[in-house]
Amino acid sequence: MTMLTTDIDLSIAAELKRRGDMPLAMFRELVGRVSDIDPHGDLALVNQGWNCLLCMNVSDEFIELVRRLHEKGLMDSRRMSQMEAVMVHAYDGVETYKLPVANKIPKNGYKEKRWAPMLVWAAKTV
Repeated sequence: MTMLTTDIDLSIAAELKRRGDMPLAMFRELVGRVSDIDPHGDLALVNQGWNCLLCMNVSDEFIELVRRLHEKGLMDSRRMSQMEAVMVHAYDGVETYKLPVANKIPKNGYKEKRWAPMLVWAAKTV
């Protein structure tokens, strides 16, 4: 199934490229400022395979946007190390969660939920 790239997706990816890499929670705030998408909600973005929380207080619309940007190759991401997460989140004032930080993710995921802080950036194709 081929997904069409919308103007809003391209616009958000271009703004992300202009601003540089940032934590996923900060990207949520950026989306709210530069688009009509309301990224805030009562959902949690979770990687089920890892049993890890990625970001809280997000909307369905934001989750769908993140999925689309990844699938279309407009956004890349990686898990931050514990040290990076502490430094970046403290410096940027981005929320942290009261869960242990995921370090080395086991093959079958964690038994107890962890927090996997994510860093996102615009793909080179943007």
